[in-house]
Amino acid sequence: MLDFLYAEYEMEQFIAYYPKPVTSHLVGIAMGAGLGIGLHNTLSIGEPSTRWAMPETAIGLWPDVAVCFELSRAPGRVGEYLAMSGETIDGASAWWAGLLTQCRGCDEPEASALAGASDWIDECFGAERAAEMIALLEGHANPDARAAAAVIRRRNPLSVCVALQAVRNARQMTEVSEVFDQDRRLATSFMANPDDFVEGVRAKLVDKDQNPQWSYARIEDVDPAVVISRFAV
Repeated sequence: MLDFLYAEYEMEQFIAYYPKPVTSHLVGIAMGAGLGIGLHNTLSIGEPSTRWAMPETAIGLWPDVAVCFELSRAPGRVGEYLAMSGETIDGASAWWAGLLTQCRGCDEPEASALAGASDWIDECFGAERAAEMIALLEGHANPDARAAAAVIRRRNPLSVCVALQAVRNARQMTEVSEVFDQDRRLATSFMANPDDFVEGVRAKLVDKDQNPQWSYARIEDVDPAVVISRFAV
């Protein structure tokens, strides 16, 4: 698995730095490795039907393929929200967030669902720690904020905390290649400790019981030192 991830990142980084213009059309489902191929290009064009997501925290991983570069540059704290929750957004929302360069057939991006949610997202995801964010979401007057908390509670707690740190780190990086390097370090550490990934795949894709038994029961239980160690390979 680790060799596969290294090869994947090498290919995607090659595309990202290809010397000729590259245009990708992200129509329908655009997730995971598909975004690694189609996001870091000269043009990434979506449509209203585009379904954009990095749902890796649901299977015990983190949002990889250097997508944290773009997430870290989304308006406000939208990047943290999408990385931690793995929620799916439509083409207009992705365009508004800067995760697509164009959206053919979309209305004004400011009218998108994600733009409309940005107030409570910025309010809650501006906290310092993931546990504080969850507390703000769960106590928020907006039912969408409380629903987001419920989604994140179902994700792997360690992955949620790593995703938060990955976006914050990427915000300080100036090149997509630096984020790919971060993903290589994370891939090495995650594959050296794969229990949550194995369990996430079992619960989501194999048995499909949607009842993973993670190494940490709650986000509040995650040791910050373990989060930092995942980046230190």
